[in-house]
Amino acid sequence: MSNRYSFRNDQPRPVSFDGKRVPSIERYVRIERDYSHGELCQFNVEFPPILAGRIEKSIFLDTLTLINQHLYDAEKISFVNCIEIVLSFVSLYTLDCCYVTTYERKLNKLSELIKEQNRIIYEPKGLHINDPRENAFLFLEICVQE
Repeated sequence: MSNRYSFRNDQPRPVSFDGKRVPSIERYVRIERDYSHGELCQFNVEFPPILAGRIEKSIFLDTLTLINQHLYDAEKISFVNCIEIVLSFVSLYTLDCCYVTTYERKLNKLSELIKEQNRIIYEPKGLHINDPRENAFLFLEICVQE
């Protein structure tokens, strides 16, 4: 088994996400990018053993598959994307200030998907998936509260 995920321990934080004092320790699991598809942003679909007992493997893999599908949809080349890129270039990228591109809209949908998955599935189990935009899509970070 290759090391496609990593762990990071932090000191206990004095407050939790909702502002209450919690004497818990947070660990972070990083799901690395899968570069076998070239430059297409995809994350490895491999179940980290630290999550065993916290969440079912099938649910976790379904979430990763959904995230990868949203990233694929955002990055696939279409006529509309090409027109948006050309118009942005011609307008010296001032168009980007007043127009939300298809890519940005799809990434916003991905953020909403992650928030919904966190609210419904992960946060009740002491887990939290961070938005991959925070890490420049280099890895997917999962916070594990103990």
